[in-house]
Amino acid sequence: MGVDARPAAPTGALPDGVAEHVGAAAAQLARTPGVLSVVLLGSAARGELSAARVDGRQELFSDIELLVVTRGRLPGPVRRALAADVDRLAAGWGYRSPLFHVDLVFRERARLGSLPPFVFTHELRVNGRTLHGPDVRAEIRPVTLASLDRRNTHEILMKRLWALAEALPAAWLDGLPLDALGARALGVTLWRNALDVPTALLPDAGVLLPTYGARVDRWRGAPALGCRTSIDAAVGADSGAFLAACLAARAAAAASPDPAADHARVAGLIAAGVLWAALDGDPARAPGRAADVVADAA
Repeated sequence: MGVDARPAAPTGALPDGVAEHVGAAAAQLARTPGVLSVVLLGSAARGELSAARVDGRQELFSDIELLVVTRGRLPGPVRRALAADVDRLAAGWGYRSPLFHVDLVFRERARLGSLPPFVFTHELRVNGRTLHGPDVRAEIRPVTLASLDRRNTHEILMKRLWALAEALPAAWLDGLPLDALGARALGVTLWRNALDVPTALLPDAGVLLPTYGARVDRWRGAPALGCRTSIDAAVGADSGAFLAACLAARAAAAASPDPAADHARVAGLIAAGVLWAALDGDPARAPGRAADVVADAA
């Protein structure tokens, strides 16, 4: 099926105020000697931020990720000072969501071509939005189905399982009610982790796409994919419909009406994906194990 790894023009408007905020962060970084370019990456660059108005205020339930491209390697103390400066700036933006923060990734221009062949690199090259300086994305080597590090891609699913456990609010685990921000943050955590099942497994079916939306569309539109039929059988449900619902709920930063049930569904979905990846796409190597693993995860 192939992949188009050409840098793309920015698409998708950022929510109210976010463009100004990321622009301010880029301007602050650009004042540092040695900084060549600042590139927006991640969900903001893809046009897939999770945001909602809560109590009349705009809230972000995604992080903001910035690639800081430098002419040479910045000393550690300078990098740490820049990160602290941006954190102080972001604290003044007024976002209260526990999921919001700003991440900086530093990379010398001469080393852009040696970025590893990960999904992260593919998304950066295709989706990145240059906020300051020259557009250097073409200097990043394209990631293709042939070059993609499949082990790293499959490891995404293990990270998602860990994130499901790590991000659960202590108050919720203690049976206490969550406020509006906490409930939405828990929901986004569930929806976001589920969405990486297509990220990790579609390349095994010859598909490498740079956004959640495109991946869910392909997954939902191809019910005969081996990975999907195996996972649907393991979870006993239409994973395509569930992922489409997760995509919409994440975009709206929607709370889950039943977090315990949705946590079990997401954990089961990811566990089935882990098993598929571990068996190299051959469930026959362990008959019946898919359903057992899903039951254990739930």
